[in-house]
Amino acid sequence: MFGRPGAAGDLDEPAWKQPAIYALECALAALWASLGVRPDVVVGHSLGEIAAAQTAGVFSLEDGLRFAAARGALIGALPEAGAMAVAFAPADRVAAAVEEHNASAAGIGLCVAVDNGSNQVVSGPAADVAALLARFEAEQVRVRLLRNSPAYHSALVEPALDDLEQALERAAFAAPAVPLVSNLTGRLLETVPDAAYWRGADAVSTRRRGNQQPPGRARLVRQRVRVPAGDVGVRLLPARIRARGGPGESAQTVRCRAHP
Repeated sequence: MFGRPGAAGDLDEPAWKQPAIYALECALAALWASLGVRPDVVVGHSLGEIAAAQTAGVFSLEDGLRFAAARGALIGALPEAGAMAVAFAPADRVAAAVEEHNASAAGIGLCVAVDNGSNQVVSGPAADVAALLARFEAEQVRVRLLRNSPAYHSALVEPALDDLEQALERAAFAAPAVPLVSNLTGRLLETVPDAAYWRGADAVSTRRRGNQQPPGRARLVRQRVRVPAGDVGVRLLPARIRARGGPGESAQTVRCRAHP
């Protein structure tokens, strides 16, 4: 699990990492609940939205774990090498650079997978990500390649979507018992987030060059994760304290901030 010699798995592999992160995030929520700290509203980023949904009562702990495990196994088995990287630049600048790169690149190209406000996450084939990073570095834009990350939220994950949706067919979904802010819109979910919703949430920003956005469910698949929008959605609700927890640089510790 931790990469020791002779081990059967590595925690850096999606098949291990995804369920491990989900379990940790759900455990943190359960720990807070055992101390009497229960959320008035929840929001999660990407995989974190699965844990947020479980905390909100959308599905059981077990169904969420099966979902996270299937998600990791399917994406980890994708044949083409993908990558993700952060560009510390405004959204319009990064989007323009991605569009310019895609106009001259072969294949599916890149996408802006996550809008973090002050920085943007690009995703796609590893060679395309490297080329874009080289351009930004030449322009003195700070960049960082995410370590051992598949191309989440890009067109590379499309071959996994049917199987991912199938993996959720036996899950029991319910309307959120706690207000749940959508990862995609930054607004409260007013419907039950079923298998179709999660299919879309796993493949945001998979726009292919020259294609029009299709109608219905597939349109959800073409949107990017909007972290600031989710943050704003939380701020508009009457919660006075925000708590954030989980692994990685974005949340190495639990942080709380009181609102005026």
